[in-house]
Amino acid sequence: MKYQKKREVVDAIQITSTMFNESKFPEGVVDRQVPWEGHYARELELKHGPLDVPFVIEPTGPERLTVGDWVLTNERGERHRCQDRIFRELFEPFEARTTL
Repeated sequence: MKYQKKREVVDAIQITSTMFNESKFPEGVVDRQVPWEGHYARELELKHGPLDVPFVIEPTGPERLTVGDWVLTNERGERHRCQDRIFRELFEPFEARTTL
């Protein structure tokens, strides 16, 4: 049996080196500040490495961002990280259909 991905419209912003250099990131990205303390912060450092890099907070937890990644915001307002290669395979510009 074959399946296809359900159609979903997302807002997408690509993370650029300029954003890193100027520390200006889109809404929903935790900007190089460590909002976590204590045991949880240590667990994150073990999983992701140093916490002095930007993260996007996904429903399943924080995900580290690198230059070229995309931050996707779906219709429910949830944010997700997507690698550039995967983004280009799965998404294309959305053209709103008009009905008369």
